Formats: sequence, structure tokens, C-alpha cells
Amino acid sequence: MSKAYRPAFVAGLFLCVFVSIGFATKATAGSAESLAQQRQWLKVLQYNEHGVSEVQNQDFFFAKSGATDAVAELQATLAAFAQNKQAICQFPARHMLTTKAGLTRGFDYETCADYQAWLRTNQAESITLVFADGYLKNPASFHGHLFIRIDSDGANNGHLLDNSLNFGADVPPNENPVTYIVKGLLGGYQARYSAQPFYRHNLSYGVTELRTLWDYELELSSEQTQLLAAHLWELSRTDYQYFFTSKNCAYYVARALELVTQNNLVHSSEWTVLPTDIIQRLIDSNENLVRSITANESEQSLLQSRFHELSSAEQQAVRDWIQAAGSSASFSELAREQQKRALITLSSYYSFLERQSPDEPVHKERKTQVLRQLLQYEPGNTLPTKLTADPPHLGQPANLLRLSYRSYDEGESGVAFSFRPSYYDRLQPATGKLPNSALSMGDIEFSYFDNKLALERLWLVNIEALNISNTGLPGDGGGSWLVRAGAERERLRVSNPRLATFVEGGIGRARSFGSITPYAFVQGRLHTKEASSDNHHLTVALRAGFDFNWKHLRGYCEIEQPASIGSSWSHQTAIKRCASSLYSQRNGDLRVVFAKQDDSLIELALSFYF
Repeated sequence: MSKAYRPAFVAGLFLCVFVSIGFATKATAGSAESLAQQRQWLKVLQYNEHGVSEVQNQDFFFAKSGATDAVAELQATLAAFAQNKQAICQFPARHMLTTKAGLTRGFDYETCADYQAWLRTNQAESITLVFADGYLKNPASFHGHLFIRIDSDGANNGHLLDNSLNFGADVPPNENPVTYIVKGLLGGYQARYSAQPFYRHNLSYGVTELRTLWDYELELSSEQTQLLAAHLWELSRTDYQYFFTSKNCAYYVARALELVTQNNLVHSSEWTVLPTDIIQRLIDSNENLVRSITANESEQSLLQSRFHELSSAEQQAVRDWIQAAGSSASFSELAREQQKRALITLSSYYSFLERQSPDEPVHKERKTQVLRQLLQYEPGNTLPTKLTADPPHLGQPANLLRLSYRSYDEGESGVAFSFRPSYYDRLQPATGKLPNSALSMGDIEFSYFDNKLALERLWLVNIEALNISNTGLPGDGGGSWLVRAGAERERLRVSNPRLATFVEGGIGRARSFGSITPYAFVQGRLHTKEASSDNHHLTVALRAGFDFNWKHLRGYCEIEQPASIGSSWSHQTAIKRCASSLYSQRNGDLRVVFAKQDDSLIELALSFYF
């Protein structure tokens, strides 16, 4: 090259480099702006549909305005990643997104010691959503519970060592249930994610609380699985405001899952969000988000399944063995194969008792006695069981609208309109719910009689659990109980009733005999005046009846004898009730009610669940 052309060549070379850098910078800026507007970047920051992050921790963001400005947060994140590799280990999901967009280089996440220790595996194989059945002894679990498990390839251990992410309120020790419910409804608690090995949840929910755990393995690609696992690590250090019926475990678990879904699973304005709602939305979506569904039965459920697989002679042998604390004549009369089936059931029975009362040595001793007896038989389980419960996503939704027509003997007839945000009553199918029980909150009803609109009922809380003994064996099942509080009109007793506020409780017993479940209760109610002529504020009652479930016909009949306690004791007229769901589908039912006290009632109601 001649000296004359050399300066021009150098100048041209610098111009090309300058232009290239300019285009690269512009392209990078364009890529960053594009990523900041994408759904996954907004979801990794936990933005809701209003463009605001629901994370309350400022250290979750690199930019001061990061909770509301996705562009500023992306720019600050890129700067942090360039200056400090530890920032990548703190937010690996963000780094995966920026790398995919070409804004950062690849990184070996296995060098992040804390992240790898938390993950408990070199690489997540799958993500599973776990639903624990409802548990009426704990207000936090009335509606069931939802958490996430990060599955490794070591499925042979039942995933017991795999990491799981739970979301719950930060409740002080020994908080009483009333305070918990009030503060939970009003947002009085902070809540956060916490990570624990799955075996702890299995022990707490499945073994101690006897709840069936349902595994919903998500249909995710390997890339989505790694991204979601990394995001869960990022969320494990975040705090939120907790609301009992809306911003709860189901809501925030759904928000985490939205990182890998095309559409939102929840909305920030929803009044109620229940665990079954999230599962139903995952199943009902057009994204094929669930790969498989598996049930992990509780020890009590396994015992009941095995007991009902036995013949009547084998069941009697089990009862006699328990009563005699050893072999009996009825056991000796069984064929050898039948004896083995009875012993397998007895092993389940004593395992169930042992886990309920771990400090009671007699259960362990009798289980050892049964296992020694089993060693005399051929190896192998000859008593297969089948799960009879349906997956919870098949149950009816929690929200209710009901329109009723009512006719009274005294000539009154009219309509009633009911709304209930949660959850179910005794006439609804037990799918995804506790059988022979009722749980509702905020149940409100208006009536229209004789051209007058009136508030007929407002139940703040209504919980009734028959807690039946499914097998009749000692220790299987327990006491029935009832708690109810609110206000209502007693039209069957009073012709012109007042709206009386009340608090009611009761205890009883129930026993299942196939499709019939008889029960009996002793109840007490403190209340304001139900009629202007009343001179009492305490009513006690004996109530007895039976639930029935015949194919598609579900209902109950009962009789109740109340007594007023004031300056003197006086019997009221006995109350007779029968109610039945005549036709039931997932989104509705048709039911009829007959009731009689001083007046008589016939009611026909159409329910809509959503």
C-alpha cells in the first residue's frame, strides 16, 4: 500500500469500527428495551397486571424505582451483573433471561455455592405442585394448602429429600384462632416463602395431620424447569402482605408459576383465591400445564382402604384381634391367605395409631407383634388398595350464587338470594373437600317477602365436621363438632322474626355405615332476641339425624329439640329438617329443603358455583 493511501485507509478503518460500535450499542439498547417489556421479565420481578411488583423487600431490586419501573430495573441489573458476579448468584433467573436476550454472557451456576446448596440437586428434573387436603383443626389450612416441590432425578426416595418451597404467614407462637382469623382477613400479618426438604411437609401434613397429598407434576421444558427453579431461589428471600382469603399461599404460588405460563393465573383484585382454584385453572387452561397427577395417601386413608378390601369375616377377625390384643378364634378360622390380609391391615392400623401417639409404647409393641406374625407367611403384599377419592381439581368451585323459592304454611312465599365466597356445605360432593363436613365464611342471604327486602342471614363462619369413623375401629375418627357465628332470622319459630346475632357451638359423634352416616349433637347458642316477646338469650338443643349418599342423591334428615334458658327452662317445638341435592354438576346443583317447627317450609333452590 502506498504511503499516499495509508492515512485514508486508517481513517476508514476507524470509521467502520465507530459505526459498528454505534450499531452494536443501539442493538443492545434495543434488545434491553424489548426484554424489559416482555412478560417473563415482568414476572421475574413479580409485577402484577397493574405494573407494580408485589415484593415488599427493597433489596429485591437494584434500582430505587425497580418495583414500578421495569426498564430501570433491567438497566441496574445489567450493571450489577457486570460489576459483581455474586449478583448473578443472587438472581440466576434474571441472568438466564438476559443471557437468552443476548445482553449477558453465559455463566456456570454450579459455582454459586448458596444456590446449589438450596437447590439440593445439580439440576432440577421437574417441578411439582403439591396440594394438601383441607384440615379443619388449623384455620390456615381450612381450604387446603399449596406448595411447590423441585424434583431431582432421585425419585426412588419418594422425593423426600427434594427441596420444596412453602408460603405462609409469619404468625407468632400460640396465636389463638380468633385473632388469627381476624388479623388474617384484615392483612395483619407479613408472609414469606420458606424452603424445606419435602420429607418435613410429608411428615407434617401426611403423617401427623393425616392429609392426602396430591402431586401435580407440571408439563415444562428443561429450560422452563431451570428458569422456574432459579426464580424460586430468588423468591425465597422475599416478604409480602398476607390476607387469609385472597393474598395467601395459593395466590403467591400462582404468581411464581406465572413466570412459565402464557396467561395470568390470578388477579390482584380477586376477593378469594383458594388452592383448588389454582389447580383448576392450571387444568382448565389451554396450555397443557399438568403432566401427571399422583396421590400420596395418608396412613389413615391407607388403613381405611385396606379395611374395606377385606371380607366381612376378615374384618371381624381384625376387630377381635384388636380387642384381644392378639390372635382370636375368628382369626384362626380364616384360611391362611385371609389371615395374611388381616395381618397386613392390622399392621396399617397400628402404624396409624403409632404416628398419632408416638409417645405411647403399646402401639409399637403390638405392631411388632403383628409383623413377627407376618414373617410366618409368604412374602409380598396380597392386599392391593385403590384410591377412591377423586383429584381435588374435579371439585366444585368455592364461590356461590343461589336463588331460592320459599313457601311457608302461614301464607308467606317469596324468594331468597345467597352469596358465599367460600367454601362448601354438606350437600355438595366431597371431591377436594373433607367428607361429611361444611365450611363457609361470609355467607350472606337476602329475602324478599310481601314486597319487603330483608337481610335473612349473615354467617361469618360456619364449620361443621362429623369426623366419622370410617372403619369403626378404635382411634379411627373422633368427636364431631360445630362452630357457627353471625346473624339470622328464625322464621320457622317466629312469625315476625328479628335479625338475631349469635355464637353457636356443639359436640357430638358420628359413624359411617356405607352410604348412611348417623350422627348426634349437643349444642348451645348465645344470641340476641329472636322475637320481641323473648326473655332468654341462651338456647340449648339435642340434634340427631343421618347423612345419606345414594348414587346422585345426597342429603340429610334430622330432628332437633331446642330449649330456652332464661329465668326458667322451657321447651321449644321440635325442629324437623330434610334437605337433598337432586342434581349436581361441577358448576351448579338443584336442591330441595323441607322443614317444620311452629311453621312449615318448602324450598327449591338453584345454585351456581364459580
